[in-house]
Amino acid sequence: ATRPKTKNEIALTILLAGLSLIFLMVVGSLLFFANFLGYIADIAMLIALLVALMPTTIGGLLSAIGVAGITRIGRDNIVAKSGKGIEAAGDCDILILDKTGTITEGSRSANEFVPLQKYTERDVGQAAFAASIHDTTHEGKSIVHLAEEKRFIPPLIEKILTARKIEFSAETRFSGLEFMPNKRIALDTDLQEEATSIHKFEDGNGEEAPRTNGPSRVSSMLSELEQRNEEVKILKGSVDAMLKFLTHVNEAELKWKAQEISKIGETPLLIAINSEGIGLVALKDNLKENIRQKLDEVHATGITTVMLTGDNQLTAQVIAKEANVDQVMAEAKPTDKLARVEEEQSKGHVIGMVGDGTNDAPALAKANVGLAMNSGTAAAKEAANMVDLDSDPSKILKVVKLGKQLLMTRGAITTFSIANDVAKYFAILPAMFVASNPKLAVLNVMQLHSPATAILATLIFNAIMIPSLIPLSLRGVRFRPEPPEKTFIRNMLIYGLGGLALPFVGIKAIDLLLTLFMR
Repeated sequence: ATRPKTKNEIALTILLAGLSLIFLMVVGSLLFFANFLGYIADIAMLIALLVALMPTTIGGLLSAIGVAGITRIGRDNIVAKSGKGIEAAGDCDILILDKTGTITEGSRSANEFVPLQKYTERDVGQAAFAASIHDTTHEGKSIVHLAEEKRFIPPLIEKILTARKIEFSAETRFSGLEFMPNKRIALDTDLQEEATSIHKFEDGNGEEAPRTNGPSRVSSMLSELEQRNEEVKILKGSVDAMLKFLTHVNEAELKWKAQEISKIGETPLLIAINSEGIGLVALKDNLKENIRQKLDEVHATGITTVMLTGDNQLTAQVIAKEANVDQVMAEAKPTDKLARVEEEQSKGHVIGMVGDGTNDAPALAKANVGLAMNSGTAAAKEAANMVDLDSDPSKILKVVKLGKQLLMTRGAITTFSIANDVAKYFAILPAMFVASNPKLAVLNVMQLHSPATAILATLIFNAIMIPSLIPLSLRGVRFRPEPPEKTFIRNMLIYGLGGLALPFVGIKAIDLLLTLFMR
């Protein structure tokens, strides 16, 4: 199957086809022009002129530029399925980034237990410990670790260890466990050892354990539920999602405390037992090293950055400000990614994005530049046009940078190739007609030795240029994070004027060498 061409490829194809047609018409018209004026037109020279003028340099180097892009991105442990994604990255003007793992380190850690109403920090810690005991993520482990450090171990630990786990999902946005307090249980050897190790952190145990007076409110609540033989659900999740089913909570106090946590860029996690809110866990996720500098470089090339996160608007705005992200999409669900990609593409934008889950697959497939994580699902890796073997979402910035560099390289070589034609025209045209009209020798500005050496020198120079530019095609021109207009002007000055001047020097030098050999 053939892949669809990018906008830049289409534009370049039109340019090359247009130039080829123009040069063909020019050379063809010269034959009729010469016959009309009574000049002798040598067909061999006309063919030589056509060969020299045709944009063969850029045409021959396009494949080298594309292959070089795939090779260079492979050095960063990114597998590109084709050159399409890398080339599209050069046109990318909107970059959709997940907050977690791309802008932040992606390892949120528990920083503080914040109680609600009549409860204490100890109550929140005990409930959070229970809700996280089966959570194997870094976030869950950090909650358990903080509770152990503070000796906030809940009662009924054996029953908590054997409780049924409630899995987190994008729809519910909470997780935890549930169990019957009166149900008899039998611990296997591994769970007995785990229970014993946890008991060491209980109030009063160990040399450094602080002693507290009496049972906690959470302990009393669990005892009451045990006496009534009611099912216990200990949950943790987003504030908005859990508020929908909580009946015993001061909503005003909860929102105020959640807002205070969000103001400093931390994420509030609500802890509840059955239908009663106990408190909040403040989760902190640090920005990735140098992420602001990297995003500043992206902005300098004219790209707009959009941060997607499931966090509330306030937390998202604080982090976006620290990282210097242009736009924020807070409280976003996986389905919102596809909607945002389609919305921006309908406006004519070229989109780059990162994903790793099955829910990300439609958006990755739709995006012009889709980077999937190697640790992600098979659906995500199949949908994306690139896979990062290191599973580092921030590498999308490297992909965009390389895409811009390939675009600049292609533009620079195209400019150089077209500028070359001016010198070739002044080399061959006088040689064609000087025998018929000696006055046309005034056009021989390079003072070439003879028509024969002029033609040979031009064709030899034309043949030399393609292999000479291969190293530049493979290495690429130097990338600078700056507006496209500035890049265009600089390339016109360097490669435009360079492409104009170099053939005059090169053709003249080859002509002198040919003159020496022909004597």
